[in-house]
Order: sequence, then C-alpha cells, then structure tokens
Amino acid sequence: MLRRIIKVVVVLGMLAAMAVGAGTRILRSDWLAERVLTKVSTPLGLDVHAESFSLGWGEGATLDTVQVVEGGDWAHDVRITGYVTPNRLLIEQADFKVLGGRLAGRARLSPRGGNYYASVVADFNDLSLDQLVHAVDPNAGTHTGRLSGSVRLLPAFDRRLVLASEGLVRVTQSDLADNGIVRTLYNTLSLRFGAQEPTGTGELRLSFEGPAVVFSSVEYFNRGVEIRGAGTIRNVNLGAASPIEGYAVGSTRVLKGIKLPGLGALDHLLNVFQTGAASVKIGGTLQDTQVRVVPLPEVLGPFRRLLWVQLRE
Repeated sequence: MLRRIIKVVVVLGMLAAMAVGAGTRILRSDWLAERVLTKVSTPLGLDVHAESFSLGWGEGATLDTVQVVEGGDWAHDVRITGYVTPNRLLIEQADFKVLGGRLAGRARLSPRGGNYYASVVADFNDLSLDQLVHAVDPNAGTHTGRLSGSVRLLPAFDRRLVLASEGLVRVTQSDLADNGIVRTLYNTLSLRFGAQEPTGTGELRLSFEGPAVVFSSVEYFNRGVEIRGAGTIRNVNLGAASPIEGYAVGSTRVLKGIKLPGLGALDHLLNVFQTGAASVKIGGTLQDTQVRVVPLPEVLGPFRRLLWVQLRE
C-alpha cells in the first residue's frame, strides 16, 4: 500500500517536471488529463485517469476524482490538490479510499544535490487489517481488525528509494486468534476459545530505517491475554520475501495501567510476572513466518527494556 501511494506522488512529480521543462502555461484540459496522466503513469505500472486536470506555471495543480489501478486489483478514488513551482511540488491534501477505510495525507517533494527529497504525512482511519495482511500474504488466515493512526515519512530518491519515518498504529475490533504468533502463545498458555466478538485492541510504534521497518513497541489485548513484543522487517523492498525477526510475550497477568516508579519495581514485577507467561521468538520471512516457543529468560533482556519504556511513570 505504501509503495503504491508513493507511486502516485511520483506521478505528480513527473507532471511537475514536464510543466517546468516546457516553461509554458497549461490550462484546464480533460484531454491533458487523459494523455499526460497515461504517459507518466504507465512506466510505473499504474493506470491513472482523472475527470479533470489543471496545471499552471508557478500556480496550482489540481486532480479531481482520480482513479488509480495497479495490477487490476487496486482501484480507488483519490482526490489530490497541490501546487508546483520550478523548485518544489507541494501536495496540500490527498485523500485515498483504500483497504476499506480512508487515508489522508500531505507531501512535499524538492530536488537537492541531484537527488529528490520528500516529506509525507499520512493519517488513516478504519483500514481493514485483514485486507492489509492478505495484500502481503494471500494465503494468510483471518486477521480481523480495524486500523487507525498516523505515519510521517521522509523518503529520498537517488538510485533507490530510502525511507526514514515514525508512526503510531492502533488496532480495534480485532481478533487475531488465526495469527501464527498469537495462536502459538494461546496454545502455550493452554487456552482454548470458541467464537467470540472481535473486541481486541492494541497499539504499535514503528519506524522506517532505510529498507527496514522496526516495530519498537507492540501491545495487544484480547480474550483475557495481554501480548507485548517487538520486531523488525529487514527489507520491505523484498515484499513477502523480506526476513523478519522479533519476540513476543503473552500472559494472563495484565500489566496495562501499571506505572513503574523505578527499576527496582520493574525487577519485582518481572519476578511475579514469569508465572503464567509464555514467550516466543519470531523468524523466517513475512510470507513464511517461523514462531518458536522459548523460555522467558531467553528474551528477558529486550523484554525488560521494552517494559521499562512502556510502563515507566
């Protein structure tokens, strides 16, 4: 999804470059929308159409009711309003209907030292977790949940795309019993559940570091079990083949709401917490995730640091 949205931004950047290079005023034109958008979007594997398109020298570029199609299975309305000058492309507002929800963003693209640098801020609401997971792995089980949050991206375009970012994602109306990590923790805790309403909630903090996505803090609660952990997707450019690594700890002893006044309180909490807890290490790839049950002491170091960040006063 992220790479597709970036492609739309690139299309606008190419339009800006064409306008700057021509040095002439281009007026509102449905013909321009059809011919020019097709020319700049086809090399990116996109099919882009707009009901109308206007672009003025040093003024504004507006695309209305744009439809973006990639691979025949991603077609959504996009409304984008922005401006272009010889030195920058500014998207004041972009609104996407994607993954069953809405994504709104703004972006800036400018050249510097022969490269292109950008800033993208995206806010999203009510996205389908299940659709997102199956976009990565069509054979994955059911991942019920709705996603909301915000992400700030700082992409740089040289010979390759390099990303830096930070973001916060919240999940609600969720049931992840079919997820391999969650299912393994449930089974290790000898918990068996029937069908239930999706009431799970969670929060994760993430950042992009080059091609890697780092999940520095993950919290999830459902069916009376609290799960905490962290992990890394090593190279998003590899898609489903990207190596992953991480760990997760599940327990029926809920820590949410506890505030730690100091490290002594943390160590005391961990001594009590180890009873009735299960822990796993995560490896493999996004498409072929390997989950291995391990004793809690094997992940205690990073888990202790994670709790200190999550629970300290």
